[in-house]
Amino acid sequence: MAQADPMRAGLPALPGVYALILFCPRERRIAVGALGVRRFPAGWYVYVGSACGPGGLRGRAGRHLGGGRGSPRWHIDFLRRAAAARELWCLPGAPARAEHRLAALFARSPEASVPVPRFGASDCRCRAHLFAFAAKPRPEPLAAHLAGLAGPGGGPLRVFSLPLRTADLAKAPEMVYSPRKRLGRRTGKR
Repeated sequence: MAQADPMRAGLPALPGVYALILFCPRERRIAVGALGVRRFPAGWYVYVGSACGPGGLRGRAGRHLGGGRGSPRWHIDFLRRAAAARELWCLPGAPARAEHRLAALFARSPEASVPVPRFGASDCRCRAHLFAFAAKPRPEPLAAHLAGLAGPGGGPLRVFSLPLRTADLAKAPEMVYSPRKRLGRRTGKR
């Protein structure tokens, strides 16, 4: 019997949208594919994406949480080599178009800025899918809006807090948010 990959054990293989919360400890200059060399100040970043292909959220998160190993395919792969993943916010069951609505929510946040225009958004009309924050963003202010993005078949917002030096989701504390209230903390030990 094959063992489950513990890094992905807490995530469903369903399609959905997500926000990857990253921390970059110091300013970096990073070559980002066709976007060229870009400056990334120290601080917090939110990358918005969708996972509607094979493996769904589990497969896409596994790639992003792997630390940028392997050949870079997406813009985020270049940044992941310099920034640590700290949280993963997921909306299981949300349609792919919700990715753009989620990016628009972050773009409207007064605390957010766009550090690199077109980052993660080369195939859509969004200004960017990467947003910079001076302080760590919190899911509570957005929870009601995010739950609405999931649509009728979607689940509540799930937030995984990642350990400092590992992306082991099976051990990560998880918080589940409904549109009206926070449902509670799960330890990650299943």
